[in-house]
Amino acid sequence: MTIQVDQTPDGFAQGRAGFGTAGQTTRDLAGFQDEAYTTTMESLGVTYNTLAARKGSVAIQVTSRVSIEKIKALEAAVFGKLV
Repeated sequence: MTIQVDQTPDGFAQGRAGFGTAGQTTRDLAGFQDEAYTTTMESLGVTYNTLAARKGSVAIQVTSRVSIEKIKALEAAVFGKLV
């Protein structure tokens, strides 16, 4: 989990663009925080999901083998404590 407390919308967009540079496709996750996106990667037969979200100046990114829905629940709880 990565938490950034001084994130800007432009910085968040640059982070998203980095996934594209690495060949990963991102998808908007509408209705979660101010903005959010997901991406999925498979490596050696293991699937990894990433959810990055920004609310105000706080951005959280989690990569895990669990589902996007489980990551979303974790991030919602952390945002609830920080923002």
